[in-house]
Amino acid sequence: MKKWIRPVLQQMLHYCKLAEEFLEQTSLHEFHSDEEKQMAVCMAILQVGEQVRNLPESYKDKHRDVPWDRYRGIRNAMAHQYSAVDLSLMWQLVKRDLPRLRQSLQKQLTQLTVAQYDAVYS
Repeated sequence: MKKWIRPVLQQMLHYCKLAEEFLEQTSLHEFHSDEEKQMAVCMAILQVGEQVRNLPESYKDKHRDVPWDRYRGIRNAMAHQYSAVDLSLMWQLVKRDLPRLRQSLQKQLTQLTVAQYDAVYS
């Protein structure tokens, strides 16, 4: 199966930004009481993890600084055990971890060459 790299990274970056924006002016207490924000943040995090699946292993191996499997695992846990999601951990993930992931994704996107953009990985 052939996979494009740039669109996957762009999607991941988009969903990181959305999750961060959803909680930009939101305290942990407010997040615990706002089911709409919880659902929105959950969907954004799910999409980040889903996009990890779309990256070829060869690409992830070259960027071991990103805990790809962790984000995929979070996606799986949220998708299959949503009622057990810890809102405090989700809030912390968005506030602490997604900004680091976003920075890494931005760096990766700027480092992609035209050849890598046009190439597909299988």
